[in-house]
Amino acid sequence: MESFHDTMMEEAANAARGGALGLSGHYRVYAGLVFIHESCQFEAWLFGVNKQVQKQYWQRIKDSGWNQYPLVATTQGEDAILKHALTENPNFDDMDAVTEQIEIGVVKFIEDVERFLKAYPD
Repeated sequence: MESFHDTMMEEAANAARGGALGLSGHYRVYAGLVFIHESCQFEAWLFGVNKQVQKQYWQRIKDSGWNQYPLVATTQGEDAILKHALTENPNFDDMDAVTEQIEIGVVKFIEDVERFLKAYPD
């Protein structure tokens, strides 16, 4: 049986290849794990399957007033709908701690987004 760590790392690798990360259901959005080289941090992002969907979900979140995670200022020139920093200055000498911090943050992000999507259906 795969460990949670192995599963999350496999899903993170899938996300890095452009795949979905953990959101269940039939939503037209997906979560991704992104490494921001300039700031050397990992972030969880919410993406739309295309720009039209991205704009629809961005508007839906904005209109709802839900502000648990930072909504990008505009969908113009952005790939994400929401961006959430998971690590700041990760200590790569302690990969177990970095991995745990990412796992906890990603799981919470996904759970919170799913809870929002269920509370504010299309």
